[in-house]
Amino acid sequence: LDLRRGTGAEPRGRLGLRIQAAADGSISLTRIGNGLVEEHNLSVATDARVFPGDTLVVVNGASGADNIIDELAQDRDIWSLQIRRAPNTEVRLDKIDGVDIGLVLKRKKDGLSVIEVKGEGLAAQHNRRYPERAIKPGQRLVAVNDISEHPDLMVREFRDAPSLSLLLRESLS
Repeated sequence: LDLRRGTGAEPRGRLGLRIQAAADGSISLTRIGNGLVEEHNLSVATDARVFPGDTLVVVNGASGADNIIDELAQDRDIWSLQIRRAPNTEVRLDKIDGVDIGLVLKRKKDGLSVIEVKGEGLAAQHNRRYPERAIKPGQRLVAVNDISEHPDLMVREFRDAPSLSLLLRESLS
């Protein structure tokens, strides 16, 4: 992913990433805020976006946690990021009158988290039919019908749309 500092409205050269270093030396993205990565996300399809849970592998040629952190502290005009994407689960649920979706969700600043899959409902039916693509507690719901990063709009889409295309990612913890 190559990003260039612009002269427009985006923050000058700031990536807008919140990161977390893990014991294994990897750098996980925990939040995408105001910056060049958010600008990138607004200009590409959902499946090409950078999401919390993805891992920074190389930044401007620097690898290893300490080197990546040092590089992120720099003020650059051009950023080159190599990112390992967290595993996705894509699910389609077609609503049926009188049948609950069967998910308990928690709002986060930039998305929703699955808290519980109820024993009955469309989600449980999906899980029984497609266990390899199961909806599980702890997953982050990062997009609903291509709406992402805006929990209130995602919840509204959940409520109002006749069918749901969900993009889920494994949690950081």
